[in-house]
Amino acid sequence: MKTDLLRGKLTEKRKTYKDLSVATNKSINTICQKVNGNTEFTCKEATIIGDLLELSNEEKANIFLS
Repeated sequence: MKTDLLRGKLTEKRKTYKDLSVATNKSINTICQKVNGNTEFTCKEATIIGDLLELSNEEKANIFLS
């Protein structure tokens, strides 16, 4: 996963870890671990985050599948 690109999109769309936490129904600590690359996002979580950040399919693949 390309954590730097995900963080950049979060900043660009003015979203926080709390926003991701609410959308995915995960704790902020869990989101932080996943964004930092310590654990992986599930496909469902990646889809939810991609939709929240309005990412194209290409952007989703570039961020989550690399």
